[in-house]
Amino acid sequence: KVGDVGVMLVNAQNGWEVGNVLHGRYARILNKPLIAVVNQLDAEKASYENALETMRDKASVKPVIVQYPVNQGVGFDSFIDVLMMKLYKFVDENGKREEYPIPESELERANALNQELAEAAAVYDDALMELYFEKGSLTQDDIRAGLKLGVSKRDIMPIFCASGKRDIGTKRLMEFII
Repeated sequence: KVGDVGVMLVNAQNGWEVGNVLHGRYARILNKPLIAVVNQLDAEKASYENALETMRDKASVKPVIVQYPVNQGVGFDSFIDVLMMKLYKFVDENGKREEYPIPESELERANALNQELAEAAAVYDDALMELYFEKGSLTQDDIRAGLKLGVSKRDIMPIFCASGKRDIGTKRLMEFII
């Protein structure tokens, strides 16, 4: 009741579960926005796509991708952040990360998801919408401002990647929340 925003963990192996439904209901009753974190992406049966699909089907708020994994499963150690347009690779079990440019093999998907993120952000501010139509894209700060409005209205739910066990993604999630 006292938080400004809730962080909803979604199991990468099972997707949107009964607990998510219950917590989503409480967030709706208390009019609290949510950020979703697909956790356990390092599990053997992890499926980011399945988790995302269940969120699209069952969540009452539209999920928008901010991050997606490069190599989900037992070897999970990297994800692409389409807001920052960087690849984050985690080099140890303590959450130490290195930043890299997005590889050519992922650039098309990352650009398309960045465009979707910009479109989702532009919907909530007329000035951003005008800027988006004028330039065809938005800056990171513009996207952040639009996402903040959309999240606060409970219309969208940003999606992040994580492995809580290996401290992958937690620092970036906190940076976004701040």
